[in-house]
Amino acid sequence: MKELSIVIDVKDLKLGEEEAKMLPQELFSNIVNHVLLQYAQQFKGLIKSERKQVYEIDTTLSKAVTDKVEKIELEDNTFGFLRKCFREAKLTPNHLLKKVEENIDTVKDR
Repeated sequence: MKELSIVIDVKDLKLGEEEAKMLPQELFSNIVNHVLLQYAQQFKGLIKSERKQVYEIDTTLSKAVTDKVEKIELEDNTFGFLRKCFREAKLTPNHLLKKVEENIDTVKDR
């Protein structure tokens, strides 16, 4: 199991009016869901095992936002898939995305 912090420090960022009202966990969840969607679109869909991992990530993040927790736990292979999506999806850089990537990069492989 990998433990991932889903709270991002947004005080240095200039957020839009709607984003400024969101919890850091919601922002994190929205970015992750966007990246997963972008990855799926880029490869014209996902195979069954990847879809299952997307559902697991989405369910875990939704529960975390509802419960306002600061960290989530993902199975090693699911976390590996999340990393793969961030690595391989073609994304437009922005400061919010960078903060999420930094959180993901802090998780050790072993």
